[in-house]
Amino acid sequence: RTYRAVDRQAVESALRDVLAAAGEDGTTLVHSCAPEVPVALLRRAGADGVSLDFSLLTEREEEAIGEAVEGGT
Repeated sequence: RTYRAVDRQAVESALRDVLAAAGEDGTTLVHSCAPEVPVALLRRAGADGVSLDFSLLTEREEEAIGEAVEGGT
């Protein structure tokens, strides 16, 4: 079964709300074992850190991770 994609702005907004609530008492970390983790979206939503399976990275994702590291995430 295939589901339609969710609007990225809606996802980012919902994640921002969840991360803000969770971050009131500390640091927030998002983990994903899936390929193509939207690192930039998670950073914009306010994740303090992102954990992922490095064996699934593509070159494009490596660039996003480099930007995240340089940006302090």
